[in-house]
Amino acid sequence: MKRIVIVYLVLLLIPFSYGAVKTYSIRMPVSAVIMESDDSGKTWRQNGVMPVTYVSAVSQLKACLGSQGWKLKQTILLGNATDRTLMNFEKGKKKITVMVWKIKLTQAGFSWGIVE
Repeated sequence: MKRIVIVYLVLLLIPFSYGAVKTYSIRMPVSAVIMESDDSGKTWRQNGVMPVTYVSAVSQLKACLGSQGWKLKQTILLGNATDRTLMNFEKGKKKITVMVWKIKLTQAGFSWGIVE
């Protein structure tokens, strides 16, 4: 359990650990509502919600990013396998981490950040 918490904290902080700001043009699914954007390079690039189930949000994000040329390289289930997921994508030398979590039955939250 302690190991899982440490891995979770390390992976959660990955997008925060890079000072250089890069501009990545990433289109989110149509159902996504962007709540915050931050170009500072010190936190998640965007945060938002999707008015769909957690499973549907994960599927939509994978499909949307895949259609833009992003390749899913790693999926990490956090806690209960049905409520939080980290996904690492690559496109050439560019890398992003996407986190998706269940807010309620028909709403999911998401964040994504740039990884170097």
